[in-house]
Amino acid sequence: MEKPIEIDKVIGKFLQKNQTFSDRLLLIAHGTLRKIMEKESRILILEELPARAALIEAQLQEADIPFFPKTVQTRDDFIREVHDFAPDVILSAYYLPGFTGSEALAIAHKEAPGVPFILVTGKLKEEHWVEVLTEGAAYVLEDKLSKLPSILQRVLRPAKHKKESTEKCNNHI
Repeated sequence: MEKPIEIDKVIGKFLQKNQTFSDRLLLIAHGTLRKIMEKESRILILEELPARAALIEAQLQEADIPFFPKTVQTRDDFIREVHDFAPDVILSAYYLPGFTGSEALAIAHKEAPGVPFILVTGKLKEEHWVEVLTEGAAYVLEDKLSKLPSILQRVLRPAKHKKESTEKCNNHI
């Protein structure tokens, strides 16, 4: 088996010797290549407030997690994007216009079984906590958003393993 090329080292050595405009273009291409090489997680964010969605994205970017986000605010948009966007994980607020995080979780279980669901919320009544945790959702409190990257990686690990196993089985059929 061939040893994989460490593109970062090759590009880095090249740029140390040559700092021209064309090298900057090469650096941009390198960023694009890295995104292709690293599997970005497709994250569907169900959040009413754009500022809160931006905080979630900033937290993941700070942790150097490769991801491609899609933010929706309504039930209809959520249902559409669960199908069209095909997320690897869903992050959801609990209190949303016209429905709740519990309802979003039920929709996700029905329309995208096996896709991890993380509730990102502040205060929540005890009965709501019991409901979402019983249904298998993970959670992170808004004031502890720094924990989101580790929770995300924890829920994605088994989901990616399951997806890879399913793909291998489908390829052998």
